[in-house]
Amino acid sequence: MNYLKEINLFYGQQELDDLSPSAISLWHALMFINSRKGWPETFSVPLQVLQSKSGLTKRSLCKARTELAELDYITVQSRKGRQSAVYQLHSFTKQTETPQQGMPSNVTHLNSSIKDSNMHHKQTTENPPTPSSKQTPITKKTQNKNHNKTHKVDHNRAPCSIQKTKQKEKKNLLCTYYNQYLKRTPSQNELQYLHQYVHSFEMKLLAYALKLTGDRHKPFSYTKGILSNWHKQGITTYDAAIQHQENYYSNKGGDKHEFSHGRNEERPEQTSHIKFYR
Repeated sequence: MNYLKEINLFYGQQELDDLSPSAISLWHALMFINSRKGWPETFSVPLQVLQSKSGLTKRSLCKARTELAELDYITVQSRKGRQSAVYQLHSFTKQTETPQQGMPSNVTHLNSSIKDSNMHHKQTTENPPTPSSKQTPITKKTQNKNHNKTHKVDHNRAPCSIQKTKQKEKKNLLCTYYNQYLKRTPSQNELQYLHQYVHSFEMKLLAYALKLTGDRHKPFSYTKGILSNWHKQGITTYDAAIQHQENYYSNKGGDKHEFSHGRNEERPEQTSHIKFYR
């Protein structure tokens, strides 16, 4: 017997017969014992051994054995006394190769179906279907092209929701700076004016302009003048503004509108305790 073929054909047949789980377990136990004995045509095995291999109780085992015998999976010959019963497994492989007279119609139909399936698989393997001339072969290039057509996404652009969140955070930060240095709440127009420099100036630089205004007790128009002057001179970072202020002190000059107190102006290092945000 061919163990693997027998198992495959067994499961094909048991789908038609709808065997009970106990009968399936007993059949596997008998197959295992028969293979260990070298595939004799008939063999005997104690009931206790079958119970151990199949995991069935004595009552369930006897019931499963009767079920297999009635459906012609096995032949059982009981013996007198304490002698073990003699079993014969009916080979599905032999039935497939040489159909016997009187074989159940469902077995014959199953065997022919398996044979037709094997023939179809063999023909498909030997003569694979050739693609039609109208069909375009699918390659990685065409797949990527189709993917780009259906998914036109700019991966370098942040989603709108993220951009709106960042803008809102920056506006809230400007309000915080305004309240901290000018000691009041900004108007909507003042906030919009500051926000127009957000994309070109560091947040730290905007905070520094508000600090200079608050330290001198000037109105918001003073902040406008500072930002406008920095924008004209191309100053966009806090470090550049500090360097510009240092140059002003060194040359004893500069824009009076921006730095009106000359040498009495607060030195840059004195602003290090202020908490800035980029």
